[in-house]
Amino acid sequence: MLQVPRLNDKCREDWNMKKLAITYNHKRGYCFTLPVEHAEALPLCAVQAVKKRSKIEFTTEELQQLNNRIREGVDTILHLSLIHI
Repeated sequence: MLQVPRLNDKCREDWNMKKLAITYNHKRGYCFTLPVEHAEALPLCAVQAVKKRSKIEFTTEELQQLNNRIREGVDTILHLSLIHI
């Protein structure tokens, strides 16, 4: 899980976006958020960009892969816990 904040810090620096943040949504998993006024600065690697109120939410392939790994880990833990009940 420490990889998520590290990725945010890395991307914030690489893309020079001080307002970049990561939020969690139970449907999408982790995604980047950026104020709408900075939408023109979206990186080329941004996918699935969606406007929500005053923010733009988007993800990247790297963040999608991280979300998949987290989901697989949680699924494994739940599966193992059910076996031992």
